[in-house]
Amino acid sequence: EEWLVMLDLLSKDLGLPVYTFLSGTSPEDDYRAVARLTPRLSRTFHVEAARFLPADARHLGAQGPQQEHCLFLTGREAARFTSDHGVVVSWCTRKRLHDMFQEVGSWWLNLDPKGHIIVPVSASVLNLFRSGDSELFPWDADIDANFIAAHPVVVGSLLEEHEETLKGMGYDYILRGDRAVIRTLDDSARMDVWFSGPQEVLAYDIRARLCGVRINLFRDQLVGSVWYYRPGEKIYGNTRGRLLNCRWEGHNACLPDCVRDGLGIGEDGCEFPDRFVHLF
Repeated sequence: EEWLVMLDLLSKDLGLPVYTFLSGTSPEDDYRAVARLTPRLSRTFHVEAARFLPADARHLGAQGPQQEHCLFLTGREAARFTSDHGVVVSWCTRKRLHDMFQEVGSWWLNLDPKGHIIVPVSASVLNLFRSGDSELFPWDADIDANFIAAHPVVVGSLLEEHEETLKGMGYDYILRGDRAVIRTLDDSARMDVWFSGPQEVLAYDIRARLCGVRINLFRDQLVGSVWYYRPGEKIYGNTRGRLLNCRWEGHNACLPDCVRDGLGIGEDGCEFPDRFVHLF
């Protein structure tokens, strides 16, 4: 079945026309019922997640089982690939980050629902403008957040106390001063979390959701983020990064062209043509 999938994908890439019989029938089995996303398919076409569904099932809105095969061992490798080639960050990397923020964030909030909040910082705030409450924007490979408490927090003691709980969830940490690098046990994804307290959590009076988790913000933070990170400009790397543009012609997950021969962002905001590259 693998060669049939490859034949379909190559035909689509080459723009080959499809013909059918004008009369008569030629019965055949639909290979999509037994197709698999093999390691070779993933490497050849840079596809990390797939569902193989007959055309009639898609029209009916069926989902079907999702198959996954990840191409990058670490988030750093995935980020480097994005920087080098101008394509979106690995689907697997973004899915791991999404799940990590959802699970570790929920753990923190549930420890003290009234006394704990999560405040995204740095470029992670831009997700609220660009990707809504469930997505990470497709060219970012990490998450930065403050985990804030109304009571005093000693970071080392806190994490030691809950180390086994975190490991049971599939995560461990590296302590770096007041910052903890939370990572999956296989180190395939990381996020930076700053733990602090006591703080006046009620001062963070703007509420939203990120990856389905409750977050809090304050007005000056939003204003500062807008001016500092220039959300009108789609860049990656950092504030001195490059405007998005694809350097792998024909790749299935190219970033939109925001360079336009030096003209910058156009009236369409250099958006993706559809939601194919998004997680959900």
